[in-house]
Amino acid sequence: MAVLLYYPLVKPPTEILHQALLYWDGIASIVPQERREYDVAVPAELQELQERRLYTPVTFELGDMEELDDPEWRRDRGQASRVLLQELRRMAVPRTATSCPSRTRTSTVRR
Repeated sequence: MAVLLYYPLVKPPTEILHQALLYWDGIASIVPQERREYDVAVPAELQELQERRLYTPVTFELGDMEELDDPEWRRDRGQASRVLLQELRRMAVPRTATSCPSRTRTSTVRR
């Protein structure tokens, strides 16, 4: 199933959301694992799409960040990559923390 990963915000603008659903099988975005932050960040529109299997929230754990910390991966990536790494690290939670169910957790990060 081909899914568009929208970044940097959790909720894509309406136009992008509609276009993504026309051309892709679904849409995904990176969301915080903490329940309170998730409830604020993910609007009802995306939750409804998730129930219809058209939206996939993706979460990261701190352990997932190890591959992104690889110096070879980071080389020549520029300022945007550093900002992305900082934001992913901020949104990630330790593996021992309680997370919200029914979200896709990354197991590996593809280069």
